[in-house]
Amino acid sequence: MKMFFDIRKQKYLEALDRHDRHGALDILTKDLKVFESYNEEIFKEITNLITLENFRENNKLAGYSDTNSARGIVLGELKKLAVMNPSIRQKMEFPNIETSRLRTLLNQSLNWQHSQCPDPRRTPDVKTLLEDHLCRKDPLPQPSSSTQHTATNGPFKPIPVPHPIPLPTTENHPTVSAGGSGLGTLANPAAVSKHPGDSDVVLRPKLQSLPQRTMLLRSDSRKSMNAVVSSVDEVPRHVGRILVHGSIPTCLEFHPLKQTLLLVGTYVGEIILWEVSTREKIASREFQLWHGDFCSMPLKKTLMKDPTIIVKCVRWSPDGTSFGVAYSKHLIQLYTYPGGSDIRHHLEIEAHVGDVNDIAFCSPSKQLCAISCGDDKTIKVWDVATGANLYTFEGHAAPVYSVCPHYKDNVHFLFSTSTDGTIKAWLFDREGARVDYVVPGRACSTMKYSSDGKRLFSCGTNKSGESQVVEWNKKEGIVKRTYIGCTNHSIGVIHFDITKNRFIAVGDDYVIKIWDIDNVNLLSTLDAEGGLQVKRTKGSRKLTTEINEVAQLRLFRLSAIIKTDKILRLLYTHSGNAILALASNGVHLIWKWTTHKHNLSGQATTKVAPQLMQPTSGMLMVNDLTNAKPSDALPCFALSKNDSYIMSSSGGKVSLFNVVTHKVLASFMSPPPAPTYLALHPKDNNIMAVGTEDGAIHIYNVPVDKVETKFKAHSKRITSLAFSVVLKALVSSGADGQIITWNLDNWEKTKSTSIKIPIGRVEMASSDVQVQFLLDQKHMLVVHETQLAIYDASELECLKQWMENDCMTPISHAVLSCDNQLVYASFLDGIVRVLTLPNFQLRCLINPSAYLPEDSCYSVLPKSVAANPLDPNQFAVGLTDGTVVVFEPPESDGKWVVVPRPTPADEVKLVSM
Repeated sequence: MKMFFDIRKQKYLEALDRHDRHGALDILTKDLKVFESYNEEIFKEITNLITLENFRENNKLAGYSDTNSARGIVLGELKKLAVMNPSIRQKMEFPNIETSRLRTLLNQSLNWQHSQCPDPRRTPDVKTLLEDHLCRKDPLPQPSSSTQHTATNGPFKPIPVPHPIPLPTTENHPTVSAGGSGLGTLANPAAVSKHPGDSDVVLRPKLQSLPQRTMLLRSDSRKSMNAVVSSVDEVPRHVGRILVHGSIPTCLEFHPLKQTLLLVGTYVGEIILWEVSTREKIASREFQLWHGDFCSMPLKKTLMKDPTIIVKCVRWSPDGTSFGVAYSKHLIQLYTYPGGSDIRHHLEIEAHVGDVNDIAFCSPSKQLCAISCGDDKTIKVWDVATGANLYTFEGHAAPVYSVCPHYKDNVHFLFSTSTDGTIKAWLFDREGARVDYVVPGRACSTMKYSSDGKRLFSCGTNKSGESQVVEWNKKEGIVKRTYIGCTNHSIGVIHFDITKNRFIAVGDDYVIKIWDIDNVNLLSTLDAEGGLQVKRTKGSRKLTTEINEVAQLRLFRLSAIIKTDKILRLLYTHSGNAILALASNGVHLIWKWTTHKHNLSGQATTKVAPQLMQPTSGMLMVNDLTNAKPSDALPCFALSKNDSYIMSSSGGKVSLFNVVTHKVLASFMSPPPAPTYLALHPKDNNIMAVGTEDGAIHIYNVPVDKVETKFKAHSKRITSLAFSVVLKALVSSGADGQIITWNLDNWEKTKSTSIKIPIGRVEMASSDVQVQFLLDQKHMLVVHETQLAIYDASELECLKQWMENDCMTPISHAVLSCDNQLVYASFLDGIVRVLTLPNFQLRCLINPSAYLPEDSCYSVLPKSVAANPLDPNQFAVGLTDGTVVVFEPPESDGKWVVVPRPTPADEVKLVSM
């Protein structure tokens, strides 16, 4: 219904924009009147537009620019609605069929018709497809038996098949044969060598799936079986080396010549060079800007807002004398490697806007070049000697995920893949893409050639978590074979490699899966002696991510016309009917649900859209950023118990806002030091605890504008404050990893403890500790990037802990459900986990593909989480793109279901092949 409403509303607005009031009135009475019974308020508001000289005078339509832009926005919304509708989402794509399929069916039909001709000619004359084929009388003498004639003198030779298994002939008729588009169409088909039975006019079509449908018994089957056994014997069975890292490995590659040298990139921006044979760490380099004074303002702003940087790819040059590193923020860095532990800086290039997803090397003009691709949807080619940009390839509609350069017959070219599942092929010129093709299932993929350069493969995962490994027919641009055995519930994009021109190895479902390159069936699996997956006991449920697509849950995306940056703080109002967000640029957003025929309670829900609260004056609630330091600021806010007032700071003064009028009622506590956390006393909202960047706590009396007391609490900034009325205590936590309790009567320290960082784990520089009391006010949830824990607040004793061996990537934020039965935790890989208390059992895992658009599920991350104060199964997540997503479990379940999950170790395991 919303689709019909949006389309008709757009027609109405276009008529008003043309000043065609008669046409607008006609649309209003005939097309929009029907929606009055569903929402009378909206219909009244739409009707009032016809009385305005310019409908843009309405605040909600102030952003309406022109017809084409508005239609584009409406089309985008309609596509989202279509994708979210489970009854039609699977019908939005054309089925994946081979490009030669229609040609094959027509050929089969014509061959059959020709076999029924009373006097079949040796060379059939097919002039039209509009009527059945029938051969004209041939003046030459014909054999008496039509069946015998067809078998021996048919237009094409039938495929020889053992007697019991009939196969259809699939020869070409010139009339219906034509080249298809794909990964590489041939400019000169005549140049291709012919095979027996090929037509002289066109290429013979090939049934790619025929070998999978029919198995012919051969006399050498015993020899084939021995070959399979031999293949299995060549597959490794044991771990050869374990290299322990201080952070999570994200990418790795062996040296092309010295094959015991392994280059590894990590989650914290570090690169490490290992000598695998001796387990020796030869060299390592932490991320740093080589030329910080000359970097662009976009890069500076990005690093100031979030200094975290991840190595996305490491790649050796073909001769092993240099290597490139692609980072998650704008940059590639090129190093030279003379040998030993000597790693030298060579070039630092701001290659892309956003993440750089892949890097590769090639030599298209006898000069070594580096190729990079990124979230800005471009591929760029760089001269390794000078750093000059030689080519920029544009044309992808989504972030470019990988590049695969290659050359054949002295012609250099490259393939590129994007996150929306498209493949493009480019020559090193400025003529644009030569090929544009969609990967089956729209999987985000990487591509590789076999080491002899004769065969092309791709491996990837689509947004539903379905993974695939395929070999391509390079000439026709179609899938030659699909390897069987990949999982349908992958967390991220799976990766693969090819060795000895013989085996394909894939990391999938927490095991290594191996195929013989010529056999689609899975050859073997390795679990690295238990290090890659959880041991499964008899009768246990299959491990699955469970939620990979929007149809598996209920969600609603909250966005605003107002330009905002990433959402760093998020909470529900105490009444549960609104969500308040604070963006990194100091802007506050409030979405409020009202009573509706589909939402009689007026509470937050995914069924009905809330309204973005904004007074008629258009005033925004924006924090005072005077004297604020964006790179050091830690935005914070607190909401009064009656939901009427907000106290907030973004590195500047603390501002007191009226929620209804958005006006600033007061401002106080000018930096330095800048406020970093605010907490209102639960019994008296006039008293507020303010934590600051210098580690001090200020007890502030708001009505009298006075600091009642101040005391030094931590050696670094305050990251969290929480009051307990039962214990008569204030608990503080800081960036120094300390948790301290303070007596409310005299503000004396009563207890203190430190967060225990797991062995081998490197703590991020911006790591925070957060605390939140449970309902009993005696226990509290402690959140750190490496762990979740429940503490006894009076003794500061850790009762239960969930650490690194239970999670893959750093925790960005976590909160308790309103009934204290669940913990909602977001992670820096985009995954959201729902865990139960008191044992932190994983109840549900939500992948980014379930709640992020396809073109952003690899770049947008969750930064803040808030739990509904009235509904224990509803929570919201603030994202780095300035939007908020509200989550609810499927209506059929009513609550988040239990989903066990494996946990990989933070180490590199090597298996020799």
